[in-house]
Amino acid sequence: AEAMQSLEKLVAENDVVVSMLPYVHHVKVAEVAIRNKKHFVTTSYVSDEMQALDGDAQAAGITIACELGVDPGLDHMSAKKVIDEVHGKGGRVQAFYSVTGGLPAPSANNN
Repeated sequence: AEAMQSLEKLVAENDVVVSMLPYVHHVKVAEVAIRNKKHFVTTSYVSDEMQALDGDAQAAGITIACELGVDPGLDHMSAKKVIDEVHGKGGRVQAFYSVTGGLPAPSANNN
């Protein structure tokens, strides 16, 4: 109960909530953001539970933006930028692979 009160206070005092908590906590934090009419950003994928909050978020006039970390997130935005550049030059992308989340072995670090 005390943790939820602290969370409510923190959310109320800010304009945007950026949750880097483990994914199991994102929906609860998003619910607090909705109650306080604060935008919410997280790095996690959109779960069914998070998707179910869409109507409440829209009614509160806030944006919930998921998948804005490294993977997913920056990797998707970087891929889109590269693909658009290729298309802009008349090219065609036949395949695209993205590997994120760790360092490659020295023997595989060839690009």
